[in-house]
Amino acid sequence: MNRSNRHSPSAQSSVAGLVAAAKAGDRRAFDRLVERYRPGLRALCLDRVTDFDKAEDLAQDALVQAYQRLHQLQDDAAFPTWLRQIAVNRCRRRLERPWPPTVPLDEEHCGHLTRDAFREAMRREAARELRAALAGLPENNRVALLMFYLRGDSRREIEEFLGVPESIVKEPKRT
Repeated sequence: MNRSNRHSPSAQSSVAGLVAAAKAGDRRAFDRLVERYRPGLRALCLDRVTDFDKAEDLAQDALVQAYQRLHQLQDDAAFPTWLRQIAVNRCRRRLERPWPPTVPLDEEHCGHLTRDAFREAMRREAARELRAALAGLPENNRVALLMFYLRGDSRREIEEFLGVPESIVKEPKRT
């Protein structure tokens, strides 16, 4: 969903109403929930697994699992918390298995890559280094920063996703 539509009346429908409609078989209602919560899920998963592609896969897995088990959710308004817990559990299970080994990025190891591929690999390496720097922050702070800087989410959107009261999230500085 583009930024201008995010605050339209249809995007402001209650979470409980969208969940109830999705439970009744309205796929568009679930699509709207996906549009609303996918960015936060990606940030949460990225915080856990440190790899953009794996985070995207885990966020998608969590959304698929939520869709398949939506009928098990007893309190429709609790959807954001329930969905976050599904994502956390997916990440936890994935982290129980070892990741494939990585090789440091430099010209010696990456000489076969094109210039664009090498730049992309270096960008990913920088992202890993940033992730290491963020690791010292509490989880909610890391997720809030990722949502704000990577997705451009507003304070309200971050507070809603994290399930914290209004005014808890302070507006980070944009550089």
